[in-house]
Amino acid sequence: MCSKTAVAPLDRIKILLQAHNKHYKHLGVFSGLRHIVRKEAFFALYKGNGAQMVRIFPYAATQFTAFELYKKKVLRSVEQCIVIKFHIGENVLSTEIHHRLQQQYGKECLSRTHVFEWCKCFREGRECVENELHDCRPRTSITEPNIDRADALIHENRHITIKDLGAMLSISVGSVELTVK
Repeated sequence: MCSKTAVAPLDRIKILLQAHNKHYKHLGVFSGLRHIVRKEAFFALYKGNGAQMVRIFPYAATQFTAFELYKKKVLRSVEQCIVIKFHIGENVLSTEIHHRLQQQYGKECLSRTHVFEWCKCFREGRECVENELHDCRPRTSITEPNIDRADALIHENRHITIKDLGAMLSISVGSVELTVK
């Protein structure tokens, strides 16, 4: 809010210049600011700042609230994964781990499916307790035959483009990029 108020005079002159206001179109930034102070007084530099604040306050409040909620949820999830990893080290059954998490976290407990998935991952040797970023849909075009065909086409023509490879392989440009990495 303070930053918006601090730059309000520059914002005002920007809008006047963008709107090609007849009184300001021949002026630059600093001469425009001086012109406003001379003709309308100093506080005229802040015209429209109140409307700007009315717009900013709800936006900022929503942003801060959402950030805090998501931060708590993510930290809660990581915290539960640490607990799961500890219990796996103690050879506790997945159903018992889920039961203990429900007692401790109540409504904020991970779902049974997620607890079982984490248990499986930790039993298979996973060390990281944070979620990995991944695509929502599985990739069906990045297959061994497509990779081999892409390699062969590249060896035939070193100047072939990603777009041409995609057309020849009948797959998307994004999939081609992941295939040739």
